[in-house]
Order: sequence, then C-alpha cells, then structure tokens
Amino acid sequence: MEGDWDRVKAQIAQMLDSRVTPLEQELEQQRALIGQLTKAIQLLSESLTASPSQTLAKPAMKAKPKQHPPTSSAGKATNNNANES
Repeated sequence: MEGDWDRVKAQIAQMLDSRVTPLEQELEQQRALIGQLTKAIQLLSESLTASPSQTLAKPAMKAKPKQHPPTSSAGKATNNNANES
C-alpha cells in the first residue's frame, strides 16, 4: 500500500511540475516585458520633462522673425485716412 501511495505522490508531483514550469517561464517573460516597458516609460518621461522648454522655445524663437507685425495694414489705413482729409 505504501508503494502505491509513493507512486501516486510521484505522479502528482510530476503533473504539478509539468504545469509549474510553463507558468514560471511565462512569469519570467512577463517580468522582462515589464522591465522593458518601465525603461521605455522612464525614457519617455525624461524626454517629455526635458523637451518642453527646449523644443517650444526654439520654434517660438524661429517663428517670431518670420511673422510680420499686423501694424502694416493698420498703417496703410492710417495713411489712407490722411490722404482723404
């Protein structure tokens, strides 16, 4: 009877091991994926916190010389009014 019980215990242990091993592998894969995602989020966070002052300031500085002041049309209107008087 003890021999039968030992055989049953061995079969149960083997069955459990066969289920645990794939789960352990999946867990390790998911941990690796979590690590990669964490690194990607950190890089994204660093780039977002560093770039607003740098990227927004540079285009604004470049855009200002390209913009023409709206006073040119107002000045023409003033000159037209002066000519009419």
